[in-house]
Parts: sequence; C-alpha cells; structure tokens
Amino acid sequence: MRVRAGGLLSVSLLVLFVAPSTTAEFSSAPQPPFPEYHVTPLNHILYPRLTSPAFVAYGDALTAWIARTDDLPSSVTWSAYLESAFTEDWRYALDAVDQGFDDGVGGWWVTVRVPEDVPPGLYNLTVEGSGLRFTEPNSVYVFGDSYPTEIRVVQFTDTHYGTRDIPKHHRNQQLFRMLVATINGLRPDVVVHTGDVIDAIARPDEEDPFREAYRDLVRLRVPLIAVEGNNDYTAVEKKQYYWEKYFGPFYGVVDVGPNFHFVQIDSDTGKIFGYQFDLIESLLEGKGGTGAVLTHYPLMDQDIRVWLYGPDGKFQGTLDYNQTVQRVVDIAHMANAPVVLTGHWHSDDQGAFGDVLCLVTEAGQHDHGTSYGGPEGDFGHYRHLRFTADGGFWYQPSSPSVSELGAEYLQAYDGSSYAVAIRVWNRGQEEVTLRLPVVLSSFDPSPKVEGAELSAAYGASGKGAYELTVALAPGEERVVKIYLKPDRAPPKISADLKDAKDGRKEIWPRITDEGLGVLEYRVYVSPDNSTWSELEPEFDTGWPVWRVSPDQYRYFKITATDAAGNEAEFFGEISKLAPATTTPAPTPQPGPEEGAGLASNLVLWIAGIVVVAVAALLALRRGSK
Repeated sequence: MRVRAGGLLSVSLLVLFVAPSTTAEFSSAPQPPFPEYHVTPLNHILYPRLTSPAFVAYGDALTAWIARTDDLPSSVTWSAYLESAFTEDWRYALDAVDQGFDDGVGGWWVTVRVPEDVPPGLYNLTVEGSGLRFTEPNSVYVFGDSYPTEIRVVQFTDTHYGTRDIPKHHRNQQLFRMLVATINGLRPDVVVHTGDVIDAIARPDEEDPFREAYRDLVRLRVPLIAVEGNNDYTAVEKKQYYWEKYFGPFYGVVDVGPNFHFVQIDSDTGKIFGYQFDLIESLLEGKGGTGAVLTHYPLMDQDIRVWLYGPDGKFQGTLDYNQTVQRVVDIAHMANAPVVLTGHWHSDDQGAFGDVLCLVTEAGQHDHGTSYGGPEGDFGHYRHLRFTADGGFWYQPSSPSVSELGAEYLQAYDGSSYAVAIRVWNRGQEEVTLRLPVVLSSFDPSPKVEGAELSAAYGASGKGAYELTVALAPGEERVVKIYLKPDRAPPKISADLKDAKDGRKEIWPRITDEGLGVLEYRVYVSPDNSTWSELEPEFDTGWPVWRVSPDQYRYFKITATDAAGNEAEFFGEISKLAPATTTPAPTPQPGPEEGAGLASNLVLWIAGIVVVAVAALLALRRGSK
C-alpha cells in the first residue's frame, strides 16, 4: 500500500526559514530504507525519522524521502537543512547531490551531502520546495570527521505511556519524562526503546498517548532507535497507524555509521510477520561491523511465531517456536550482532541461543512490585551497554532505575518560560556528572545559574538554549536553577473532586507556575474551616491521591511552594453529593486565581510544534505486558 496522498499537514514547525533552492538532475530512485507506509507521517517526511534517524560524517551523503502532497507537482526541486538550537548558527544548508520522484513510494527523494561546517550533534531535518517546508525532529546525527569505533547505548522499554486521568498514567508520564531527562543527562551515543512505548488503547480515536509521548521524546538530545510492542500494536489492530504517523517505520535497519547496525524487528503481539525480513536482509547485505537486534518479545517467550505470506500477500502458515527463534538468530548473525535486546517481561532476564544472547531489560513504567517478580515499588528502569567495532560487547547485568539516579524538570523547558528548576539526585556509590539541556524564552549569554555549571549557551534560534553540567556526589540531591530574571510569582492552584470507589472523595490538585516550577505541595482538611490537619496521600501505582470522607471533613485547602520559595494557597469545600465548587474560604486569605495542570507535567522542548488538541479520554489497556 502506498502512502495516501494528502494536503499540507497543519503543523507549526520550530523557527523554519526560507533559503534558495538548488537545481539538480533527476535520476532513478535509490532503494527506500523503509517499508511502505499506511499513512502520511505527521511531518510529511518518510525518512529519516525520529525513531529511525540517519547517521552521517562530513562529506558523506544521506537520502531524505518526502511523502507526496497534492499541492506540489512531481517535478518540484528540494533544498535541505539541518537545524539545532544547541549550535552557534542554528541552521546549516546541505549540499544537494541528486533528487527525484519515486512512483513506487509515492513521494520525492533528495540526496544531500553534509559539509564540514556542521558541528557534530543531533539535528532536525528540514526540506523545502515550492513554498512548502517540512521538519522531522531529531532525525539526523552528524559525527564530524570520522565514524566512531565504540558507542555507548542506553536501553529503556515498556514505559506504558498513557493520558487518561488515572494514577497509573500520571505516574508513567512522570517516569517517562524522568527517563528522558536522565538519558539526556547521561548523554550516551544512542538510546534504544524496545517497545510498549504507550499503554494499550481501546478505541480507534485514542491518539493522545502517541501524540504526547512524541512531544516528550523530541526533547531527547540523543538519537533514538525504537520498535513497537504489543501495547503499541493495539492501534494497528484498530486500523490506526499512529506509530508510523508520530515515530517512524515499523521495521528496518538503522546504520550508526559503517561500524554499527541496529535491526528493528516488529514482533507485534508475538507475531513476527515474515515479509519484513526481505527488507531487513537487503539492507544488511554486504555490511560489516556489529550491532544489535531490537524486538519486543524475548526469544525465550514460547508465544512468538514467524507468520509467513506468499508473493500474493496471502497467509501461508507459521514457523514453530524453534524455527522462529532460529530465523531471528540468523538475522543476528547476518548483522554480526551478539545480542537481541528485548522487553515485554518487565524483568531482568537473559537467554543464550548459541553465540547470540537475548537480553531482557526491566520496565520503565511503575510496576506493581511482586506481581512482576520485582521488589515493591519497582519503577523507571534502563540499562547501559557498550559496543566496539571489532565485535566487543558489554552490558550492565542489572537495570538501574531513576530512583537511584535521575533528573526531573519542575518547569517546561521548551522556551516558554524565563526560568527552569531541575531536581537531580544520585543515590548510588559513585560520583556522576549529568549534562542537562534547557531552552528559555529569550537569550542572555550569562543567565543566573544555581547548583550547576553553565557549560554552553546559544542564542541563534531567538531562544536561549543552554547546557548545564551537574556533578553529583554519592547520596547527593539538589535543585538546579537557571533563570533570566528573579521568580517572584507564586504558583497557581485549582483542584478537581472525584468520587472514590469506597464512598470517599478524592482531591486532585492542579498546580502550575510561570517561573522556576512547583517544588512541593500539601493538602489539608478541616471540619470547621478553622482547625486544619494535613491529609496524607494514599499512593495508587506510585501516584499520590488524597482521599477524604465528607462525613468527617467539610473543607480542604492546598498549599504550594515553587522553587524560588513563593507560596500559594487554595481553598475548597467537600460536598457529600457532588464534586465541590472551589470557592475560597472566608476566613483565611485566599490564594491566587485558579490555574490548571499537574506540577509534574512537562511539554516538549522544541518551541512552536503545535499539535492538534487532546482527543477523547483513553480507556484501560488490555494488559500489563
């Protein structure tokens, strides 16, 4: 199936610009390094993508593919640029080599070469032609003069991102953002996600978790390679291809230069569709180096099967378990890959299949302790790995978590605020240095910084893009601050009341801050609006929920303190019959006007990406794995 033709997508892209186009001779199209799409991607670029980026060095070429639009003829001439707010010049023109239109793909391709004036690092790719511009974030990584012979990798998996207003999804969003922040701080060469990025959806229109996870993933300062899991696949079961729309192709091979190759195998709900091996084998043909196979289901899982299809697309049957495992091992051998990286089991596990190791990493979501074989309150895991070009491979035996080492931004760091605070901690046994990116609303070469070293400052994008370096001793925790002016505005507070299952009421604080961000908040209750007692939260899937009996208490208040020390209060009345109105109590001084949003909620750092409004609430996913 070809990409469906469509008009220009309504997406506002970050500080795009117009540059002179370059004329090139049209040639026959190269082989597309991706399978056929079912939908037009969000940013109209078919390759490279957020989860299938291109890696290049100076003087080398890459080919970008752009989905067809009815607004343009097939003879359009394209220009291409790399953009990053974390560079001196913000944007860099690429040298056009060749381009054309591919009827088989249903889109354009343009081959460009990377000049030597591009600083090494991660970039957005922008293509421009006939007045239209499209940008795919975090899709090109530039190495510089040469390709690496050793790379550091961080794997995370099974994050189960959800957007329903339930404790589990709030907690998993928080952990997802902590993981992104922590990975940014550790700054590996590559990060891989081995499936179940989102929690399962129940209705075809439940696009929100893909959209919001995308917003968080584009904050990465590390190139991302990912495969979908069975929870992600619930959208495909409903004929919705949100993975392709927001993230990238379902399967393929990502070359990290000539020395490392990451094979993306889509294992769906245990079904490995055999037709994907044709593309994967063609992309691996003749390549040296080493790498890893990425798939969601462990090879030890007895449920996996390769499903076979004939040239006519008709289903022909399945391989048995042993044949399925051997098929994946054969792909690993073709890629010279010593390891298959997986998730799904929510545990640290491994199995050997000849000379190929299958490695399972614990979940990034908040797990329910012993139900998954882990300790109580287990959450937020990732794993360190290292590969060398001669086939050397090292991995961390157990998966550390963000409870041991982590970072949490208390304010959006997307350029919408003049200040950002970051809570960082190291509960390990060794000193750790983190590199933390921040984008502020304007640029000052010398912003005020507390608790960290300002290691880089860039202002070419019109925003202030900064890197903070934080050295954390064992057992240390601190709040890092960067701001352009003092934060004197208190937080804004509102609250929702919900009916608990046991007849009590649930108080849900909604707190925002326009400065550094909310540091802490508390909930109090009173029977008479004068005598107040602090209400301790109950933790549901790791998320605090304040539950109270309306027969015992009639009033509640919420206090909040931001990272600058500004305080605010909010008052409400608990109703026995219906959700309470949040009318300020008459005796104490009322707090500021109501706001909205949870203090822990963060949005993407790329200012200006405007995505469509939040859709319907999400239903329960079909299972934990």
